[in-house]
Amino acid sequence: MSKNYRIRIPLIKVIDKICPRSSHYIGTNIHDRLYFQNRQLIYSNVQNGDSTMFEKGGYSFKNGDIEMLSLEEILDMQAEVLDCDLDKDYVKIKQEFLSYIEKMCERKKKKDQQLLENILNQL
Repeated sequence: MSKNYRIRIPLIKVIDKICPRSSHYIGTNIHDRLYFQNRQLIYSNVQNGDSTMFEKGGYSFKNGDIEMLSLEEILDMQAEVLDCDLDKDYVKIKQEFLSYIEKMCERKKKKDQQLLENILNQL
C-alpha cells in the first residue's frame, strides 16, 4: 500500500503498577477511560476508580508503549480478542477488504498524479 495513503493508528499502553501482567492497550478493556485534564493525558479505570492522575496511583504511562499500528494489525488484534483470527471466513474477508483498500490507494495515487500533471501543464 502506498505510504502516502496508509493510516497508522496509535495504541497507548497503560502499566498496572501492582500487577504488570494486567498492563494493556487502552481501549481493550471495558473499564478504560482516557481524557485530558489541565493539558495532561489521564487514564482512568472506571471499575476501580484508580488512574494515572497521581504519582502514587496504580497506573502509569511510564515504560508503556505507544505503537503505531496499521489497519491490518488492528483487525488482527480485534480478531484475536474475538478468538476468530484463524477462522477461514475472517481471513477471507480481511484479505478482500485489504485488497479493496489497496485498489483504492492506487486509484487515489493516480488521481493525485493526474491533478499534479494538470496543474503543471497550466503553468
